[in-house]
Amino acid sequence: MGWRRTAGIVAAALASPVFGLWARWGGWRRAMPAWARFCAAALALRVDRRGPAPPPAGLVAANHVGYLDILCLAATVPGRFVAKDEIHGWALFGALARCGGTVFLDRDRPRDCLPWVDELTRLLAGGERVVLFPEAGVSADGKTLGTFRPMLFEAAMRTGAPVIPVAVRYLEPPDPRVWAWIDEPDLWRHMRTRLVPAGPIRAEVRVAPPLDPARFPDRKALAAAARQTVAEMWRGETAGPKAPDRPPTTEGPP
Repeated sequence: MGWRRTAGIVAAALASPVFGLWARWGGWRRAMPAWARFCAAALALRVDRRGPAPPPAGLVAANHVGYLDILCLAATVPGRFVAKDEIHGWALFGALARCGGTVFLDRDRPRDCLPWVDELTRLLAGGERVVLFPEAGVSADGKTLGTFRPMLFEAAMRTGAPVIPVAVRYLEPPDPRVWAWIDEPDLWRHMRTRLVPAGPIRAEVRVAPPLDPARFPDRKALAAAARQTVAEMWRGETAGPKAPDRPPTTEGPP
């Protein structure tokens, strides 16, 4: 498997600029899932989707285990990804992300978040599907789910766009060090020592019925419900969205 995956990584790297040009000139909506499926096949990564078909527009809230999550989600629930700002300057991945319509955010400075909340609001109001990782970081050990940041759900509260909880699970191999960058000093070393020698990787993307923001009193409650749904699906349970009854009011939205 080692030489085959090495060849697959080389093929994906060589082909990615072609898909990037396709995304730039022909539209990312068709190029992104095609690129993700090509790269997944090259890396011997099998991705299956479970659950209802996601609506064409809305806010996809997914857990974040590692860099392979991008391929899993782009192949099954493609949309405008939200990424940390530093990726914008990466030599290859940054250029591909820009061609794919990625929205770059400085998520470490919450006091400066209003401009990107406005940008997410604009995208959702325009009927886009936006994909983000509300943990604002990857799982430390590939097995735990972090807190979902409520501010990332403000745009859904403003627009009423549905929130689509999605769980990315890796079923094979069982060792999370293969598909989660945990104990290696840099990404390329992880790929060389963990990913390349490993056997086939099987992942599952579980999609839950969308959550209606109008059923929640505020973004904090919406974020908590989305996290609970993702946690249930990540554990392999059948998840059902839970929302409190919103009390009637004559005032405007909070």
